[in-house]
Amino acid sequence: LVHKTVASIIKPLRSCDAILLACTHYPVLNDVIKMYTYAKLIDPVQELYDSIKPLLDKEQEGPSKFITTGNGKLMIDAAQKAFKVKIPRVTKVTF
Repeated sequence: LVHKTVASIIKPLRSCDAILLACTHYPVLNDVIKMYTYAKLIDPVQELYDSIKPLLDKEQEGPSKFITTGNGKLMIDAAQKAFKVKIPRVTKVTF
């Protein structure tokens, strides 16, 4: 199902030189995406990390903190389904 979905999404982008992975979770699919395109994949995670690092530096001590700009419950459910990771709590942030 993953390969079929990725192939259908990438098909209209085959003539692109580069594809921006506009969600931070898309890089999980890098290997699958590369099977269907020769386009350069641009991962914005480093810029995102650089922009939130000051927030993370303030919270260095204690347990991990999970933040999202989206729906916290969906993030908890998705982490469990996709990565078998149990996230105890998510903080929603806005910029």
